[in-house]
Amino acid sequence: MAVTSYKNPGTLTSVDNSKANATTWVDPTNAAASDDAYATASTSDKDRPTYWLRCASFGFTSSDIPAGSTIGDIEVVIERNANHSGLDFVYDDDLFLRKTSGQVGTDHASSNLWPLSDAEATYTFTLADHGLTQADVVSTDFGCDFGAWLDHDAAELLIASVDCVKVRVNYTASARQPRPTPMTPGMVA
Repeated sequence: MAVTSYKNPGTLTSVDNSKANATTWVDPTNAAASDDAYATASTSDKDRPTYWLRCASFGFTSSDIPAGSTIGDIEVVIERNANHSGLDFVYDDDLFLRKTSGQVGTDHASSNLWPLSDAEATYTFTLADHGLTQADVVSTDFGCDFGAWLDHDAAELLIASVDCVKVRVNYTASARQPRPTPMTPGMVA
């Protein structure tokens, strides 16, 4: 099994997920690199989900994953933090992979609290879970939808911050058939 290098999304947007009272991501493109510039979602109200932080256009090509390869595990890494304290908490609400037709697989959100300082969380999607092909992964529509839950009970502003999203793909290249030896004039088969 081979693995690609990590790639960051070329497109990041805050997408309405139709959840009641959801809060939008501000500066979503800041989550394109680990540089301490953040995509943030905040609330001073009680208990709110966020919109999805949609990450796409990871730039995988046939040079990264040869045509005909079988896609294995896909790792999504999200570097994030929150300013929660006391009775305030931030944790994942949803995490789905997506392809051109929409979300695929099961929700991989974690119930673990987000750290107070930047830390990476790795989420592994198996082939049985996602069913993606090489063509799906090299598409500019390939990516993930990620949302957080802001469980707010105190007076201060609760902020969820995402510094970076990156993805890498495990794959098995298809077995190549050997080419037949060309016949030259005078050869007997």
